[in-house]
Amino acid sequence: MKRKILSVLLALCMLTAFVPCVASAAVVDSGECGANLTWMLDDAGTLTISGEGEMEDYSYYSHSPWYDNSSITNVVIEQGVKSIGASAFSGCYHLTSITIPDSVTSIGASAFSNCYRLTNITIPDSVTSIGEGAFYFCTGLTSVTIPDSVTSIAEQTFYRCGLTSVTIGNGVTNIGERAFFQCGNLINVKIPDSVTSIDNYAFYGCGSCLTSVEIGSGVTSIGISAFSYCGSLNITVSTSNPNYSDIDGVLFNKDKTEIIKYTKDQIQSEYSIPNNVISISEGAFFSCGNLTSVTIPNSVISIGEEAFSDCGSLNISVDGNNTSFCDINGVLFNKNKSEIIAYSKDKIQADYTIPDSVTSIGERAFSYCENLSSVTIGSNVKSIGNSAFEDCINLTSITIPDNITSIGNSAFYLCKGLKSVTIGSGVTSIGERAFFQCRGLTDIYYGGTETMWQAITVKDSNEPLMNAQKHYNSDGPILPLKVEPIVPILDAANNSVSFPVTVTEPERAEELNDVELYVAEYDENGRFIGLTLGTKSEVEGNTITINAEVPTAKYKLMLWDGNNVPLMDAVEDITAIQ
Repeated sequence: MKRKILSVLLALCMLTAFVPCVASAAVVDSGECGANLTWMLDDAGTLTISGEGEMEDYSYYSHSPWYDNSSITNVVIEQGVKSIGASAFSGCYHLTSITIPDSVTSIGASAFSNCYRLTNITIPDSVTSIGEGAFYFCTGLTSVTIPDSVTSIAEQTFYRCGLTSVTIGNGVTNIGERAFFQCGNLINVKIPDSVTSIDNYAFYGCGSCLTSVEIGSGVTSIGISAFSYCGSLNITVSTSNPNYSDIDGVLFNKDKTEIIKYTKDQIQSEYSIPNNVISISEGAFFSCGNLTSVTIPNSVISIGEEAFSDCGSLNISVDGNNTSFCDINGVLFNKNKSEIIAYSKDKIQADYTIPDSVTSIGERAFSYCENLSSVTIGSNVKSIGNSAFEDCINLTSITIPDNITSIGNSAFYLCKGLKSVTIGSGVTSIGERAFFQCRGLTDIYYGGTETMWQAITVKDSNEPLMNAQKHYNSDGPILPLKVEPIVPILDAANNSVSFPVTVTEPERAEELNDVELYVAEYDENGRFIGLTLGTKSEVEGNTITINAEVPTAKYKLMLWDGNNVPLMDAVEDITAIQ
């Protein structure tokens, strides 16, 4: 018996000798994160949330106690925790994984925002709500399944995530504004029959990777630009959907009388709108930068705002029998040419003159024309519509003639390159934000008196306009003289040269009398000796000739207009003149 007991003890000792020694991670910090919840961070980078109940909500101004801790790589939420608080893990930039138990019913707003290294997450079926921006900017997150228990994908939930795939649960009824904004790796999306609304900009900017979206039977509303900047997208709509349909991957209303969204500009550069269409929806062709040609049939009677905005190389052709619209050289107008509706040739021509037939510049007519550098407004224009020139960043100056009485809201908003504006004395009102964010604006040239300027109604957010230097009773800045290319004529025998100067604007021929040719002479050591002026002839038509003798020492020949603006590069070598 004694021998048997000794044998058993020996065996136990031998087994014990082979049990590995596991070192437990040391706790480096801890605290409370809810009325009945505690948190603990160990030196292995694991953050553990324990207890029963709701997690506390945090914010940009009231951070979580572990906020911005670079050592956190893993989060374990234990059974009993009922919610993940707002902004709870926002800024945990090194977080790669998280375990969520089925006791959790809600994920708060911005809960995981900016968790760049979070690569995967499993959302349990117990979760019924996910807050706004919950996974905002989680660029490492490549795949997610939204369970059937969730009823809404909130605003900006997956904003700029790295998602390549998403599974939307059958309980979801709404896809919020910017929910998948600029998810540029997303390949295809199936929107279940439970979804009734897709809000503004929901899939905006998903780019050429997004090639397929299937819209279920339940969708009753699709917001503005929900699929803009998705240039290779093929949209298919369930035949059971009572509100929407598709033709060859392009989105229409059910009876195909309204084109909702064209999203195939990277696949085909030309498109003819079907003959039964009577309406072009707001933003229908917005951002179709690769589209070069659109044909509008005679059936179309209405065109929504921004229908052709940001289509930089687009030539618009309107059927001659259309009673509502027409085109002039590919630019869209109303039928009697009194309103310019859409200028969409920004990448083809940077300068544009609005025809004299136009009396109004329509809302957003030139918006997003980033290459547009010069616009001449016709003599009969009376109003500039809201956002007419918004975001025309290369527009440096604009002249608003006397006949214009009103400048709409945001008319020149974000025209960052705008340096001077000439405003006629007829203007009586300037809309809200008309010149907001025009950071380069330095000078306002106003055709009336200071008293008249003070009488203009200028609405809010026009600080650049109000702070700019005012020039009253002015026709505008003095512009440099425009001349034909100058070809000097050399008389080598007499060591002289002549410069024929021809203006391109005949009405400015008198200014040729102010043009001067300077001959600056230097000695052999490069020291300035003296300055002489050339001899001018009489102005003949649009041309004046200036003659000068060329010294044998070092020299510079410089030709300037009356405003001290050089008309050509300085000449220092006689052999450069042929």
